Amino acid sequence: MDLSDLTKKRCDHIQSCRDNNDKSHEIITGLYSDPCHFIYELLQNADDAGASEVMFDLTSKSLKVTHNGEEFDFKDIDSITTVGSSTKKDDVNSIGTFGAGFKSVFAITKTPSIYSGDYHFKITDFIVPKTVKPLTIKAHETVISIPFDHPDISSEDCYEQISSRLRALESESLLFLRNIQEVQWSTESDKGHYLAEINEDKARLISQVNKQDNLRDYLIFKKIIKIDGTELNTELNIVVAFLLDTDTDTDTVVPVRDSKLFVFFPTNETTGLKFLIHAPYKTTPNRETIPFGDTQNKIITNELSILISESIESVKNNGLLDVDFLTLLPIDSENTHPLYSSAFHKVKDTLATNPLLPTSDNGYINAENALLAREKELTTLLDNSDCYNLFAREAWLSTEITSTSNKTKDLWGYLIKILGISAIIMEKFCTEITEEFIKTKDDKWIIKFYSGITKSQSLYQNEGVLRKRPIIRLEDDSHICPENDSGDLQVYLPYEGESRFKTVKRAYCRE
Repeated sequence: MDLSDLTKKRCDHIQSCRDNNDKSHEIITGLYSDPCHFIYELLQNADDAGASEVMFDLTSKSLKVTHNGEEFDFKDIDSITTVGSSTKKDDVNSIGTFGAGFKSVFAITKTPSIYSGDYHFKITDFIVPKTVKPLTIKAHETVISIPFDHPDISSEDCYEQISSRLRALESESLLFLRNIQEVQWSTESDKGHYLAEINEDKARLISQVNKQDNLRDYLIFKKIIKIDGTELNTELNIVVAFLLDTDTDTDTVVPVRDSKLFVFFPTNETTGLKFLIHAPYKTTPNRETIPFGDTQNKIITNELSILISESIESVKNNGLLDVDFLTLLPIDSENTHPLYSSAFHKVKDTLATNPLLPTSDNGYINAENALLAREKELTTLLDNSDCYNLFAREAWLSTEITSTSNKTKDLWGYLIKILGISAIIMEKFCTEITEEFIKTKDDKWIIKFYSGITKSQSLYQNEGVLRKRPIIRLEDDSHICPENDSGDLQVYLPYEGESRFKTVKRAYCRE
């Protein structure tokens, strides 16, 4: 079958639809909530064709899209002029799974034209290809011309809406596409340029709009998963990307605000995650939402959650695992989004058993062996061996984690309520002090201890817990409690000369 035969076949189909008042071939134009969604669809088609560069030229009358992917062949023409068919339907890692992508242009036009290889044609009535006068184009180049001739939307509205969409184009999509590395666009008033520089685990996105540059760096973790026993026995690519702040002396991971789930391009799924996620999920026909209950999608969600939890170790190996990073993890137990909830449980299990929580001595520990200090002084008084001897835990978590800081209060609650880490207060420590313990400490430690408890007078005044603990070191290095069993004070400050009373070691009373 050649193009003329296909044209006749499509014309016959259109006539049959008209005779039977069948408008099923037009339904695709109402799938998308955004009439400019076709921009993503054209980018998707170009990426599937192996294009590395795409250019959008917008005028008040039309939009021209140019890319350097594989040229159109007859199968491609057959695909884009048949509702519900696609040459890519068996490849989940390709994007045009529904065969509906190109037809989204009919939201703004009635007669798009395509110039590629041996085929130069326009499409009328949604599905009828008709040969047109050839356009002079470069070798290995495809040009798509979209005139603004739709009866329900003015050319002025088309220009304004497309112009706004191009300015707001999420360059993050370049992180997840297989081939496209560069997107350029121009309007009658300005122009933009998006470029991706990607290596094994790092990526830099360069955006330029009206000569204003914006650089964003990402740490990327990829995984190929195999899904057996589902509709598609195939390998799928999934990605987790953390935004980096590279403006300081050392790189840090920072949150992505209002992060949406990507299926190559952003969907309408707001997960609540503070980093970017991509996976070739099955989507609804308009590709805006995801049926997470689908069997294959459940497998993808589980694998993504595993990758998120595994990436924490890799972040650590990159020297980027700090308290700020922990606050970006899925730690909100009330977020019920299927992907967030799944990641929440995987991350919980990982932090519980792997040394990934920053400690106060610049190390890492798992939740099962960690302690939180409500007073920072505790971390300077009690070393790791003290923590183990007193509380059967091995180390203090970083003192950057507090219950009062807006930055870490949610993390504090997560560590206590979800991971079961105990928060030790000074009073709890004081109840554990024994003479055997205090004897192991030198004079410098004793002075530091006395200084630390001065902020909490309730510990040693009236009926404070320290009144009955052997915290007073005498001149002979023995230890007694501040008061006796009758509640009377039994130790005094030293003074010049001999004394028959028990006095605090003189070294502690010097200025």
